[in-house]
Amino acid sequence: MRQFDISIIGSGIVGLSIAWKFAQEQPGISISILEKENEINLHQTGRNSGVIHSGIYYKQGSYKSKNCIEGYGLMLDFLKAHSIPHKITGKVIVATNENELVALEKLYDNGIACGLNLKYIGNQELKEIQEGLSCKKAVWVSETGLTDYSLVSKKILELLQQTGATIYYNFQAEKIIKTDSGFTIASKDKIISTNLVVNAAGLQCDRVYSLITQKKCPITITPFKGEYYKLKEGSYNAEIPIYPVPNPNFPFLGIHITRMLDGTVKLGPNAVLVLDREAYNNFGFNLKDAFEAFTAKGLYKVIYKYRKTAFQEIMKQTSKRYFSESVQKYWSGFNWDMVNGYTSGIRAQALDKNGIVDDFVYEVSENEIHVLNAPSPAATACFAIARQVYELYINRSHTS
Repeated sequence: MRQFDISIIGSGIVGLSIAWKFAQEQPGISISILEKENEINLHQTGRNSGVIHSGIYYKQGSYKSKNCIEGYGLMLDFLKAHSIPHKITGKVIVATNENELVALEKLYDNGIACGLNLKYIGNQELKEIQEGLSCKKAVWVSETGLTDYSLVSKKILELLQQTGATIYYNFQAEKIIKTDSGFTIASKDKIISTNLVVNAAGLQCDRVYSLITQKKCPITITPFKGEYYKLKEGSYNAEIPIYPVPNPNFPFLGIHITRMLDGTVKLGPNAVLVLDREAYNNFGFNLKDAFEAFTAKGLYKVIYKYRKTAFQEIMKQTSKRYFSESVQKYWSGFNWDMVNGYTSGIRAQALDKNGIVDDFVYEVSENEIHVLNAPSPAATACFAIARQVYELYINRSHTS
């Protein structure tokens, strides 16, 4: 049985970034990464939009806001240092009616307060980006870009391995036993010992929390599926991502247009509750996932509070006409014949007894670090999250 100083459960971009932060700050420590799949990037990290987010959407002073804004700069530094493909495109957030204008102005004020470089643009300027786009008013956000977070994760892992870190694939933690010096972690056929355990298990983080602590997790992960549709070549030519004004109280950004680094244009996502945390290719049913979702007290508050929004998201998923109309509010040139492919991802959205948990959640103690809610913009913010978590751990005697 091998002994490690630190073991990270989950090899998503957040877990790898935390491992890399510890490796940089404490040279020579032994690190293991425990991944239940046979490779990395099979879940949230490998299935996102690739956008480098600015932080405009997040409440000033929140973890999401601070980590995203700091993480934006740290991510660009990393991309440049390691020659990882990326580009800064800026993006446009469009308002198409009077209600959205109010929300847009609040976004603008929040972004200015956070120090972002923003400006208002009008309908004519929007049409110059792409024929057929229209708005009542829009906000240009300079601090937005694109990259491939799968490549970022691979590079972090490569750097970690150069320091001597070990990654165990097909290692699904089934038993975690507390010892005098830390923990023993066992899968079906492997066992390791560690002084410090980091729970960065994403879609499974609430279950890993219970394995480690032997307590019920304060949050429940509720999976929301987001579908992206690929457009035929030549359907949309602009390089700049176009976003609608999101519901200010709902943690999803609406159906947006994004040209990926490879030239592929994606339109999406919607956001629909699913009953299988890993049902990427269909709307499968997992009894354990369904039971935990429907027994989460906060779910019913979410359903009641956002019942209109939830119905709209279901319609976007089931009705091509409804989906098309939602896009045509700001891009009249869209029609379903442009669609030529499909991808999907599942967002690990945390709920507590009061409903949606809107901010990142970290829990730190003597031998444990838990990242309990890190959906978007966690990929952009990963290096800042790692710094935040490391500081919380170093100062844990004052914060725990």
